[in-house]
Amino acid sequence: MTTLHTNRNKMPQVVAGLAQGLTLAQVADATGVSQNTISQWKRRDGDFQLMLESANEAVAAAIIEGAVDVVRLQIKDMGAEAQEVLKRSLASDDERLALTAAGMVFRLGDFVNRDVNVKVGVEQHLAALGSSNPVEGD
Repeated sequence: MTTLHTNRNKMPQVVAGLAQGLTLAQVADATGVSQNTISQWKRRDGDFQLMLESANEAVAAAIIEGAVDVVRLQIKDMGAEAQEVLKRSLASDDERLALTAAGMVFRLGDFVNRDVNVKVGVEQHLAALGSSNPVEGD
């Protein structure tokens, strides 16, 4: 039996190391699997390739999710600041600035109303479907 097959039980450890960004040499040292074997798995072993692809996708998804969370917090923080600027603009002695701010408030109100109307429409549609065709959920 070749080394290629005897170390298969270490594939998950190798995949985890590679997905974390370790070098081939680091993964080989940590797992006791030769760099040559890992390279052959990467080139020829369909199971290994699928495991590595899945692990890389999971890492990428986690990075994206973290980035989205950061952006959401930044937007939330900017939203409070934007409200204050809008309030000052509405109260401004500069009539043009106050009118521009008022227009922004109305446009924002239209946007929120559209969002609410869509949500209500979807909820009503789902309720209608639920009364004629019950669906398990939530």
